Amino acid sequence: MKGIFTALILMVLLAACKEGSIAPAKPATFVHYYNNGNAYSAVDVIETSDEGFLIVANSSPASGDGWIEMIKTDRYGNHLWTMPYKSKASTLVASNVVATQDNSGKDVGYVLVGSRQNASIGSQLFVLRAGTTGTIKDSATYNFKSSGFFIKGSGVAQSTNATADFFVVGGIFNSDLVTHQVQDMFFAQISGSNLDTVFTRKYGAGSTQLAGRLFLGSNQQNAYWGGTRIDSYGTHMGLINSGFVSKSSIFSITYPTGDLTHSVLGNDFSVFGYSSYNFVGSQQPKSGGNYNAIVFARLDQGGNAIDSVRHLTLKNSQAAVPANSVCASGDGGVLILGTLAIDAQGTNTDYYLIKLDANGKEQWARTQGGKYLDTGVRVLQAADGGYVVLGTTTLANVNSVLLMKTDGVGNIE
Repeated sequence: MKGIFTALILMVLLAACKEGSIAPAKPATFVHYYNNGNAYSAVDVIETSDEGFLIVANSSPASGDGWIEMIKTDRYGNHLWTMPYKSKASTLVASNVVATQDNSGKDVGYVLVGSRQNASIGSQLFVLRAGTTGTIKDSATYNFKSSGFFIKGSGVAQSTNATADFFVVGGIFNSDLVTHQVQDMFFAQISGSNLDTVFTRKYGAGSTQLAGRLFLGSNQQNAYWGGTRIDSYGTHMGLINSGFVSKSSIFSITYPTGDLTHSVLGNDFSVFGYSSYNFVGSQQPKSGGNYNAIVFARLDQGGNAIDSVRHLTLKNSQAAVPANSVCASGDGGVLILGTLAIDAQGTNTDYYLIKLDANGKEQWARTQGGKYLDTGVRVLQAADGGYVVLGTTTLANVNSVLLMKTDGVGNIE
């Protein structure tokens, strides 16, 4: 498989470089690479209402300030447009993107959340709204603490209230964004009409918190977000539920419960069913060192484990974070995207797809990747039932974005 995968690189790159008059068509294989000549890091992908895809990436030049790029494709991954977002004397870093839709479900724009960083301001929460062609509608930055703190937005969701307000979750760092010495999570409501802050709250409870993605409850009166919690008991996946009006969390629970011998980083979670959640994390010994398992938990709306927490053991321990993303599948199961070390030195990693059924039993596993470093970022199930994988890969010693589509059993389409 790896030989075929690698052989496709030149064909795909040549095709991606041509944006002429030829209309996009269904490719022989759905493996696409995107590179603007700088180091690209994939961040997020969503399926758009026209059955295409919107990719968000961070561009990091060898010198100068970094910026964000949105990349729009058709349903086959063919490139349609790229829109860069830059800020003078600042670096923009994206974390999450969602589509805004009208009553018919048609996309009318996109909302992106992340951070704006420079030497004088440190780091501020950054929110940007763009139209369906990537044109900026408006943007805003926020600083919820005094100088000396660093703010990073991690997740965003839009409510269905009259003003279509946004809810944002992220981290308040007391050191810097490189070492990730995070102090608290924050949860904020931002007006959909003018991007003003409606409220902001901290969540820490005397522990270190790192926030991930955000989902709104089915009643549109509360929010769920997950990430990592570090306290006197160790490092574990954590899930928080907070009401929009309540000034404290409804619950804050860590997983796996009762395990004091391992550390588990909370990497991603997703909604399944009406109001339940799939959660994946990466396990390592409490003393630190390489990762040795992917942890999977299925939780109800009260934060209770629906069934036993699963530990998917790796063949070899590895330095690369093994769990990257999770999505619910249409058959009631779940697909996990991970990064798997192929060699002991960690110089070759592949995308790792694991399909679990509705009872948490493994149905199949696939590895896809090239010769060098392939790192999983996000997975989602497309409207046609296949799976879409977003990742960062190494081509000619330059990080590039990969978008890959598989069928229902993990084979590249």
